[in-house]
Amino acid sequence: MQCPVCLKNTWKNRGTQLIECASCKFVRAKDDYFLANFDEVYSDKYYQRGDYFNYEEEEKALKKNFTDRLHKISAYVASGNLLDVGCGYGYFLELARTRYKAAGVERNHQTAEKVAKRLDLEIFGGDFLEYTGPKKFDIITAFDVIEHVLNPKEFVAKCNTLTQTNGLLIIETGDIESVLARVQRDKWRLINPPEHLNYFSRKTLAALLASTSYEVLFVQRVPFWRTLRQIVFRSIKRDAGFISKLPNLLIPLNTYDLIFVGAKKCKSV
Repeated sequence: MQCPVCLKNTWKNRGTQLIECASCKFVRAKDDYFLANFDEVYSDKYYQRGDYFNYEEEEKALKKNFTDRLHKISAYVASGNLLDVGCGYGYFLELARTRYKAAGVERNHQTAEKVAKRLDLEIFGGDFLEYTGPKKFDIITAFDVIEHVLNPKEFVAKCNTLTQTNGLLIIETGDIESVLARVQRDKWRLINPPEHLNYFSRKTLAALLASTSYEVLFVQRVPFWRTLRQIVFRSIKRDAGFISKLPNLLIPLNTYDLIFVGAKKCKSV
């Protein structure tokens, strides 16, 4: 497989599950993980005992995160049309629609239908690459999404086609070159194929964005909130019966391995 950042095809092993581009240092999961049944991976189980212990129980924590991110976004673009890609249960859209004309994309069709009905918003259910949209957007947000896609270059190029010139693309993802990731190596908390296929650093994400005619405006390391149950679930990586008996406490964290990136579209690709 060709590197989506530099388009070379020379890879070397990086631990047991990942490979690294020998040219630009972009990191991705090994080939076998790209053969997974992704309809199964992103079925309803993804939100219940999949990547999340219980996504609904994360609502308060996620909304704390999204309130912070929305404040940062509005400092750059105060109004306009906004598309949230990978919108999940619509928690960010619920906040964003107070400032913007909001719409969403969610791969899981049933989840998309539920969110559209609950929020009375346009939610496209299916593959983002197949979304045409009735208009172009001033802001596209992708929180914890780019690590999941099969081809991140195609993903960002699709964002470009849907964004107004000078519009804002927001990406939040893990940083494979963060101190925590380098210290923990194979045990880093965000190494989780086949859910997580792509692993960016600040440098490789900036290079990808530049190759699709985006100019990076800012890169910030951001804190986040999680529930105690979610923290324990992801730590032991299995559904132990005792987790549901834990108090559903909200816990603030800053592991300095999440990057919040804003980029301006310079021209169409």
